[in-house]
Amino acid sequence: MSRFLRAICGLFLIVTTSVGSFSHLETYDKYYHYNDLTALLKRYHADYPAITSLFSVGRSVQGRELWVMRISDHPNEREPGEPMFKYVGNMHGDETLGRQLLLYLMRYLCDNYGKDQRVTRLVDSTDIYLLPSMNPDGFEVPSRENAHKKDLNRDFPDQFANYPHKPQPETKALMEWIVSQPFVLSANLHGGSLVASYPFDDRPDQRDGYSKAADDAVFRHLAHVYANAHPRMHLPNQCLGDNFKGGITNGANWYGLTGGMEDYNYIHSNCFEITVELSCIKYPSASTLHSEWLDNRESLLLYMEEVHKGIKGFVYDEDGNGIPNATVSIRVINHDVLTAADGDFWRLLVPGTYTVTAHAVGFEAETHADVVVSDGPPTNLIFRLKRASLVDDTEEETSVDGKHFEPSQFRHHRYDTLTAFLRNYANKFPDITRLYSVGKSVRGHSLWVLEITDHPGKHEPGEPEFKYVGNMHGNEVVGREMLLLLIQYLLENYGHDDQLTKIVDTTRIHVMPTMNPDGYEIAHEGDVSSTFGRQNAHRVDLNRNFPSLFHRPQRSPEPETKAVMQWLDDYPFVLSANLHGGSVVANYPYDDSVSGHSLYSKCPDDDIFRQLALAYSMAHTRMHKFNHCPNYQYEHFKDGITNGAAWYALVGGMQDYNYVHTNCFEITIELSCTKFPWQKQLKSFWLENKPALVAYIEEVHRGVKGFVRDVNGDPVEKARIDVVGRDHPIRSATDGDYWRLLTPGVYTLRVSKDGYQPATQTVIVPKLGAVDASFTLQLSEQTTPSPSVGVKLQASSISFESEITEDRKDVADKISTPTDLGFSSQKFEASKDTSTSTPATSAAGETTHASSTQMPSTNEKSTPSTDSIVVSTKTAVEENKAVASSREPIVDPTLPSVTTSSLTSSKTQSVGGQKALTPTLARDSVQDSATSQAMPPSTIRMSQHSEVTLPSITSNMDASVGVVVKSTMETSLQQIPTYHRSSKEVHEKMVALSKSCSIISHMEMVVMTEEARLVMALVLSDNPERHEADEPEVVLVGNTDGLNAVGQEMLMLLMEELCLGYGKDASVTQLVNSVRMYFIPLLHADGFSQASEGTCGEGGELHGQVLNTFCDWMKSHQVSVVYHVGLGNKLDNSWDHLEFGLQPFAKYVSDVFFSHQTSNSTSSCDVKEPINSCLGTKSVHLPVSCCSYPHTSELSDHWMGHKLALLTVLCHSRLGLHGSITDSNGVSLSGVSVTASWQQFNLTVQTGSDGDYWLPLLPGDYKIDLKAKGHSQVSQAVSVKNSLVPDEVDFELAVNDPHILGLSVPAFAAVLSIFSVVVLVVGAVISYRTYRTYRKYDSVRRGFRPLRATFSDGKHSKYLLNPNEDDSGDEEEIFNARRH
Repeated sequence: MSRFLRAICGLFLIVTTSVGSFSHLETYDKYYHYNDLTALLKRYHADYPAITSLFSVGRSVQGRELWVMRISDHPNEREPGEPMFKYVGNMHGDETLGRQLLLYLMRYLCDNYGKDQRVTRLVDSTDIYLLPSMNPDGFEVPSRENAHKKDLNRDFPDQFANYPHKPQPETKALMEWIVSQPFVLSANLHGGSLVASYPFDDRPDQRDGYSKAADDAVFRHLAHVYANAHPRMHLPNQCLGDNFKGGITNGANWYGLTGGMEDYNYIHSNCFEITVELSCIKYPSASTLHSEWLDNRESLLLYMEEVHKGIKGFVYDEDGNGIPNATVSIRVINHDVLTAADGDFWRLLVPGTYTVTAHAVGFEAETHADVVVSDGPPTNLIFRLKRASLVDDTEEETSVDGKHFEPSQFRHHRYDTLTAFLRNYANKFPDITRLYSVGKSVRGHSLWVLEITDHPGKHEPGEPEFKYVGNMHGNEVVGREMLLLLIQYLLENYGHDDQLTKIVDTTRIHVMPTMNPDGYEIAHEGDVSSTFGRQNAHRVDLNRNFPSLFHRPQRSPEPETKAVMQWLDDYPFVLSANLHGGSVVANYPYDDSVSGHSLYSKCPDDDIFRQLALAYSMAHTRMHKFNHCPNYQYEHFKDGITNGAAWYALVGGMQDYNYVHTNCFEITIELSCTKFPWQKQLKSFWLENKPALVAYIEEVHRGVKGFVRDVNGDPVEKARIDVVGRDHPIRSATDGDYWRLLTPGVYTLRVSKDGYQPATQTVIVPKLGAVDASFTLQLSEQTTPSPSVGVKLQASSISFESEITEDRKDVADKISTPTDLGFSSQKFEASKDTSTSTPATSAAGETTHASSTQMPSTNEKSTPSTDSIVVSTKTAVEENKAVASSREPIVDPTLPSVTTSSLTSSKTQSVGGQKALTPTLARDSVQDSATSQAMPPSTIRMSQHSEVTLPSITSNMDASVGVVVKSTMETSLQQIPTYHRSSKEVHEKMVALSKSCSIISHMEMVVMTEEARLVMALVLSDNPERHEADEPEVVLVGNTDGLNAVGQEMLMLLMEELCLGYGKDASVTQLVNSVRMYFIPLLHADGFSQASEGTCGEGGELHGQVLNTFCDWMKSHQVSVVYHVGLGNKLDNSWDHLEFGLQPFAKYVSDVFFSHQTSNSTSSCDVKEPINSCLGTKSVHLPVSCCSYPHTSELSDHWMGHKLALLTVLCHSRLGLHGSITDSNGVSLSGVSVTASWQQFNLTVQTGSDGDYWLPLLPGDYKIDLKAKGHSQVSQAVSVKNSLVPDEVDFELAVNDPHILGLSVPAFAAVLSIFSVVVLVVGAVISYRTYRTYRKYDSVRRGFRPLRATFSDGKHSKYLLNPNEDDSGDEEEIFNARRH
């Protein structure tokens, strides 16, 4: 009994001890949801306040805190010299193991602090941060994505992806946390495999394959540390389909992804992060949690201890104060870290010997060579930086013969000494200099420019502007120093040297010595050919970072790139040179080629660029006869010049950008074989380049110059100057002046500007200097729309309820727009009349507005004309009565039913929080319903089907569906529209529009033609960068045959109408906010190059690879309908090219278009633009002219006659049904077939990547069928309302559970498995017994003991086989005996 009691007491002690140690985390067999997790964290913080602090870095979409538990011996303060470490879990909501392991790790560290020596040492020496769940919303579902259905590990800015980034709340919180804290090491815990993955996750070409980071060796070591300590991770074939050598993998080599968090940590902070996949199962059973913790505990601890490897230390000034944000660089590793607030730093390194440099703004750099790093504790380094001596270079000058100045001091200038140098000269020569900055680098260094001219600070009319740019690559420094010497040379000799004085007096010179100050600061003297310091602080090559003519750059523009692009927009530069190093040659455009291969890529001004390159090369003392650099013996440049792409092709170069996007001609000059030569070599470089630097500036004064003025002598800004035969126009500057570089010869110049008559002039360009050719432009005669058709437009009492929320108002306020080009604050709807309209006026003569949102008129001086549009009002109820009295009910059973009940509501409710074009009623309604006359029902003849009657289009149909289109309709254009006469000019205008309303626009490349012309799409949407599920995507395309210039111009004008009206006009704002529009005004760019004004005919179709590429572009977008604006007959009712189910909607929209025309220009055409095969099945043809290329004077009539119709059609694009489709776990399903059916009509679309769909449908009742592989089929009846507030219907599909032979798949599999086992067992028994029988038989045959068989009848056995007898047939006898 006593023994039993002792056992009970012992058991009690064990249980109580266990309960004490697990007092906060009672069990391993459950997951902690958000509320439990929050309570657990708060309890642990309360119980361990001395070593923990609890805070949130932000909130999720649904408002859940992103909790972080900080564990350290001083948890409420940062200890200088103590490294910061973090673990992040549950980034994907359904990958749950990391979340739980971090809770267990928290418990382990807290409970064992002060008890376990290893844990105590780790907590005392490390600042540890644990974030158990980055995606708490996704965990609660569970779902991989956050509540906005965004994958957070595809949501960070990416070094290789060229797209503007709008991070999710969770992502934004993590980004701010990462960049604001000096973390040293981190791991991101995932699930779905068993491997440690390290950067980079992405590649420049966006393909799978090894993508090596600068610290690849460190990352491989870190990944091995985790994998090797795990009992299974380092073993092969742990998860189905995965086999990782040693349990580690490079991220992109496994599979590439864009926007990953581990890459973001490395690129944008000091932090090294890997991604650890913890289990083959993303959401393992809770019963396995304890074993998973035991498997990962040692790996988690060892990985944290790796934060104490490499080098550490402080960077102090001479007084012993820590220097924050000092840069610590490792020679030959192109990745530096910054010091923290106290000057402390940590830099992870694998064992080896290194050269370490510390430098900071305002201080001289200090280098420690032969720094040995072991596999043990970190190597400690202390830097004490001396303040930089800001030498005044003006005091170091020498002169020859008392007047002419020659520099005598040749040395390298770091950022601070360079800044002091420029300020000294700006102060010494204030009358001819101005120092300004065009922006800042990533690290905050100013991009200084020194302007040198006789009247600095302003553009002198007629004086050309020139620029030099140096040090674009940070370790190519000769250009930087040559420009500083050139500044000295020009300024000190001004007034003493006639040639130099004339240059300064007649030229506005801008000198940027360094475009990449950050890269320079980490470069090192003596570098011959490395890339260390070449890139900016984001490790981006700035000469691969500009928008390109032929190919899309790999990255978004960097701060330095953006600054230079803006600089080019701000100044009318004529000529430029970009100074580099690494060879000795003058390189001219293009740098890129159509194919991307290295071959001669000629631009339209190839002869001019060759002349410019030769001007520098020949003036250089040795460039024109230079053989080759020692490291590049294969390079030989005749006369010291080369076409860029013929040397080697590159995408995103600055010289191509200058030429393509501005007036400026730029070449790239390579000045030295050595990138960062020793200081003693600088004098020889100056002597070689001095005459060339001066001679090249003088080239800006060649060609043609002049002014463009109007008949009153006023300057005409941005007039287009074309050289006939050259596809490269330039634009006049603010004062109407222009410079056009040309080689000697005879040329014809053509000057044009919207609203003016073109002018031409033939000039002879001399060998020296420039010829003056000024132009006086006559105003064009302005035409007004003909009132003969007479559509009376009445101001409706129904207007859009303001949807411009506070954030939208901010957006609208940021868009600077000129006077509105046609949309006023009036609201209009069409009704038949022979007069035009006037705004409704009050008794006092003031214009009144029925809109619920009051907006001032953009043309306050205009007086309402008797020829303008008549205005009247009516209520929605009166409209419905008018509809009922003027139209017979639609009874055709083949059509969707249209009910009037949906039209009687004064306010349409939005569905599912969608952006609704919501009508509201004005108080006063004076319009008689009898004024609304119905048009006869339309008829559509379907191929192989019967005629079907569609809903009639009445004058009040717009109001019935909740849309009002506004237009002044008097000649609202400020200037008469003119043609864009080349694909380049179309592209330039689209770029200009995109910049003027950048918040709602985005340029997207569609295709590059065979003749290297770029076809672009301008996207207009309130969220232009991303697809939105609640917006239909429509494509508006023009000029598909190369001759249809009129359709092209209608779309150009429509783009301008929407772009410039956004935020100023409520209807335009509503339209852009609710429809995603892709404008492709010029599709057949090669064909258009052969077209001419006055041509009326049909062109050709796209073909070959260009057509295939365009088709691929169409397939990559969720386009609901295509509007093909162009040539054709309004009476053409052929719809055979359309997808059959889309035909009723297309016919209805077509009738809407024709009923809102105020022009009959397409009533009797006998031509029609060909239907492009990629557009055909979704293309609604909207003809605007019978002539493909009518005269300029007719454009205004075409525009004014179709503007209202085009806008109304776009509003009707929201008719239909949309929604999203998920599985039972809430995961979006892409590729689901969604079919809407009624009678013989079937319209099918596929869901996109977000599981969303959009069906353009007329109002009525439909059957919706959904089919998805692996999921059950769903059918549902749905009604579509007669409203432009689209119906939203979401679906959930269950995973398909098919039956086989009446059994479910699992049951059938179980039965099949049992049957297979039985068959195998029986087969094995039979095989074994047969084998034994044959063995005995074989023994008898070989003379061994005869086989004796015993029969089942009990009789004595007999010998069946005798070696001396014939044994034929004995085998059969044996088997017969066994059967008895």
